[in-house]
Amino acid sequence: MLRTLDLRGQSLSPAELLAAVPRATAARSEALATAARLVDDVASRGEAALREQAEQFDGVTGHDIRVPASHLDEALEQLDPAVRAALEQAIDRVRAAS
Repeated sequence: MLRTLDLRGQSLSPAELLAAVPRATAARSEALATAARLVDDVASRGEAALREQAEQFDGVTGHDIRVPASHLDEALEQLDPAVRAALEQAIDRVRAAS
């Protein structure tokens, strides 16, 4: 069950705030394990797994998986040049390490 914490009007230090707001380590571990299973399923079964997950979690069926090239081109044109350079550098580093 979720608890509501009303911290309005309080001036808490970072340590006091961390003490007041508990971290759900068990729930976090379970969420990470579930996410890993979903990713593994997509890695092994591909598009079929993606479609099943889209239906299960979003109620979506019969949609296109592939983003149209025109949408990708438009997004690339709108991307901040500094962000694009950082992404390209990250991609280059991953490729070099692979």
